Amino acid sequence: MQPIPRLALSLLFLVAPASALFAADKAADAVVDKAIAALGGAEKLAKAANHRMTSKGSIVINGEKNSVSSKALYSGIDRMRADLELNVGGNLIDISMVLNKTTGRRRLNDNEMESEGAQLANDFRNLFLHQTATTLLPLREKGVELKALADEMVGGKPAAVIEVVAPESKKCRIAFDKESGLPVRLTAEVMGFQGETIEQEVEFADYKESGGVKKAMKVTTKRGGEPFIESEVLTFDPVERVDDEEFSKLD
Repeated sequence: MQPIPRLALSLLFLVAPASALFAADKAADAVVDKAIAALGGAEKLAKAANHRMTSKGSIVINGEKNSVSSKALYSGIDRMRADLELNVGGNLIDISMVLNKTTGRRRLNDNEMESEGAQLANDFRNLFLHQTATTLLPLREKGVELKALADEMVGGKPAAVIEVVAPESKKCRIAFDKESGLPVRLTAEVMGFQGETIEQEVEFADYKESGGVKKAMKVTTKRGGEPFIESEVLTFDPVERVDDEEFSKLD
């Protein structure tokens, strides 16, 4: 049962001549601009940085598939709250977690604890990855570097790929469908169950419009190349304002 608390965060240069790097950056910027427009445009996506979301699906633990459902509130790249219910071998496990600016807490059933060190850093990393996949706007933050990579095939279709290097080592790769411009895959290193570093690959499909923006309603995650999470987004609702108290404690 040791890995369970970490599940709360489970739901992203080569030297070259300056002219080549400049051209690659322009290419990456063009890919991101197209994707932002495809998702609904920067103005609407900025409003969607605050959103509530519910989902259901399955998660693989010790080789066994278990059901999971969640409801979450996100606010930018530094605040979130999530409540999950897992059914592990017939045992119901409630997990809650909150991130607020620079701090975090989590609760496993009745056991509440503060998130610290590498775990806290990983929690904020996962929040960054979620918001990047949802709005792409973190890619326009100061200090974020983009680089165009070679195209790849995702789901049998060609995809433009960029590398993202953000402050605090928030590095990832994002693939965008070349026809629609929508994000279809995000790959990044995250913390595994035992604190190890592991590659996580998340694929996005079945985009639908909600609140003026498009959201992937089917999300499939692999870790180390193996199936990890299959998730169906049930609701996605941008919200204009959020109450600070929702991130102040676990209730």
